[in-house]
Amino acid sequence: IKSLVSSGAATLEMHMVSITSSPNNYPHRAANAAYCVADYSPNNFFDFNSSLFSIQPVASAGGKPPGPENEDLIAVAELVGSTNMEKVSNCIKSDEFGSFVRAATRSLQTDGIPEMNVEFRGTPSIFVNRQEYPIQGEWTNPAKFAQFVQLVSAEATK
Repeated sequence: IKSLVSSGAATLEMHMVSITSSPNNYPHRAANAAYCVADYSPNNFFDFNSSLFSIQPVASAGGKPPGPENEDLIAVAELVGSTNMEKVSNCIKSDEFGSFVRAATRSLQTDGIPEMNVEFRGTPSIFVNRQEYPIQGEWTNPAKFAQFVQLVSAEATK
């Protein structure tokens, strides 16, 4: 996705929301942090967002464990090379986009995916020309995704 957007072959719209809960409200804080990086260090957003998925706590039989704290999110932003770190850090600590995350989450759960008349089923959800990319198996395989994009693009030109 990053290479398609970087080359100008695709545009991307992302909605960071907080669907699940954790003892320390990690999903909400992670969504807020993603907006902070997107706003203050946009060139580092893809790497930061990818890192959020890699550090996400995994639910177990004992329930959902707490996720990383704000200082950990700030450290990840630094690790991926974010600029404007003072603004990014203050944004994360102050929950600058918190009300936006709550509103976006409510809207998604109530109204579905904006302008698509599609019921929201979970994260991540990826659509190409309004067709949902199947999130199963090897869904992160770049070749498989490229094949899906080509198929959907070909159907759109018919």
